[in-house]
Amino acid sequence: MMEIVTNGLLHSVEHRAVTNSSAARLSVVSVIMPEMDSRIEPAAALVSEQEPAKFRPFLFREFNEAYADAGCDREVVLHRFRIHPNLIPSDPLE
Repeated sequence: MMEIVTNGLLHSVEHRAVTNSSAARLSVVSVIMPEMDSRIEPAAALVSEQEPAKFRPFLFREFNEAYADAGCDREVVLHRFRIHPNLIPSDPLE
């Protein structure tokens, strides 16, 4: 979801770890959990005429459902909310 809010500036990555039995390792997790009816869209400060929105607005509920439907495949989820250049973008929440 961070990739969507940052309009693609920050990219989502899969968590990967290489374990090492001789060195300690610490992971820090940051979780974003808005209300189900929260509107999610690229931050206004990151959208302009030169850098248009890359993702359409949606409710967090829709994101949750898409994530479950996609078997937690983030690329499938991102594709669902991405604005494709050959289509006319619209705001489904209006």
